[in-house]
Amino acid sequence: MTSTAEGRVLRWLPDGRSLAYIVTRDGVSNIWSMPIDGGAPKQLTNFTTDQIAWFDLSRDGKPTLFSRGYTTRDVVLISGFRKLGASGLLCVARI
Repeated sequence: MTSTAEGRVLRWLPDGRSLAYIVTRDGVSNIWSMPIDGGAPKQLTNFTTDQIAWFDLSRDGKPTLFSRGYTTRDVVLISGFRKLGASGLLCVARI
């Protein structure tokens, strides 16, 4: 299992004693909280798909606003450059 805690979105819980943050495991994000006194982390959401990009908390400390989804990435090999006289290059892309 691969797990990362992402520090780009942090929120104080309303009690001022914990921080909420995003943890992504195997490509799935959830929101966790960590007490600043060093206690055990607590999972606040239990999603099974997608990733969280942004979130906010309600006054009772529950995650109420968030942006979720997934991203895909493609790799394109660009090769076959040929010079076209003095005017520039021709590029042939293989996908």
